[in-house]
Amino acid sequence: MGKVTVLQPLEQVRWDCAVVSAPAGRAEELARGDTMDFLALELARVALAYRDARFDRLRRCAGRVAELSSDAGLDRMALVARTVVALAGGRDEIALAANVARLDRLGDATLCVIWSVREPLC
Repeated sequence: MGKVTVLQPLEQVRWDCAVVSAPAGRAEELARGDTMDFLALELARVALAYRDARFDRLRRCAGRVAELSSDAGLDRMALVARTVVALAGGRDEIALAANVARLDRLGDATLCVIWSVREPLC
């Protein structure tokens, strides 16, 4: 039997990534607005479009995620979403799968942080 190699991600998702990358005082403002709700909806659409292999829809939804993220000051998420847009038009299925998964993880972590600011535990 051959040697098994365990791959480690290059970047760990931090639970504070949204607050750290958002401009000062912007996290609370984002938590009150609808931006995060729209972002969550578009992230779900990205996952569905990828699952259904609808790459034209994947490009559109990831583009909207990039716009919303950029407007919200979530630069890392915007960068990954733009990468998904670029890869959705090509033939590198492995890179596309990896970046869609990265966008999903980053989106989940970011939304958890923002929504915890919105609904503090009391």
